[in-house]
Amino acid sequence: MRIRQSFWSLLSCGEDRQWRLPRSTPEGFNKLRTISKALLPLLLIVCAFASSALAQSIPPNIVVILADDLGYDNVGSYGCLDIPTPNIDSIANNGVRCTNGYATHPLCSASRAGLITGRYQQRFGYEYQVQGDDTNPRLGVPMSEMLLPQILTPAGYVCGAVGKWHLGEALNLHPIERGFDEFFGFLDAGSHYYNAEVLRNETPEIEDEYLTDAFTREGVDFINRHAAEPFFLYLAYNAVHSPYDTPPDTYMQRVSYITDPARRVYAAMTVALDDGTFVPWIPYPFKLSPIQRVPSGLALPGPTMRPFVYQVGSTM
Repeated sequence: MRIRQSFWSLLSCGEDRQWRLPRSTPEGFNKLRTISKALLPLLLIVCAFASSALAQSIPPNIVVILADDLGYDNVGSYGCLDIPTPNIDSIANNGVRCTNGYATHPLCSASRAGLITGRYQQRFGYEYQVQGDDTNPRLGVPMSEMLLPQILTPAGYVCGAVGKWHLGEALNLHPIERGFDEFFGFLDAGSHYYNAEVLRNETPEIEDEYLTDAFTREGVDFINRHAAEPFFLYLAYNAVHSPYDTPPDTYMQRVSYITDPARRVYAAMTVALDDGTFVPWIPYPFKLSPIQRVPSGLALPGPTMRPFVYQVGSTM
């Protein structure tokens, strides 16, 4: 109330009544500039209160899309000319590009550990690449570290992980044991893209679909099922990490103009990854509504934070 009273008194009757709307004279313009400078902090405060109220009424959904071993300059928004990435480019063009943002570690598992904990790896002794061992309960992110889903769950979020884990293979280090409500993917450092051995929560399966498409499918399904509640989706593709299994023909045909065979396979893997990151923007006001599935990629309801992260892996 005090802020509101100050706001209106500033408009109407300041000292010597100098806050009246000035005439169109040089002196008037100077007074108008003074008014603008005085009002700007108050307007920022009002906007902050409004943003805070909106955040409290509608918690934002969070989707973290992680790409594995994708060169920063192999997408259009960073200057690539021969690989079409319109969906990743859309995230960059409609959001924020962190042009001085760097991975916190040059190795795969350690880099992911920094992302999922929000802490430098050296602070919890995880600055080295771990080797796969599902019998060692200490070979992964230490149990003393709190992961993102363990922070978000008490705030009312449902949390899902899809894709590559690589943060520990023993049962106690499994995504379900580290705060995620659902998991679909694999635990170790890499996987083939066809007939992949994956886990659905803790149940082994053989995935028939091209693995990048399968991860997109599962991400879409997670959002479909949880569109009416706050959700956190950690969508960690293993693309475009090796092995370089030739993607389905539908992707190869879209980069058929690339003459180098190895580059063409890499480009097709990137196109498949880009298709999976299709996220149409939802205009203001933000209203939660049933999700509409698109042919490929993610359509998000409500206010959604969706950073796209380049994860530096072990094949630099």
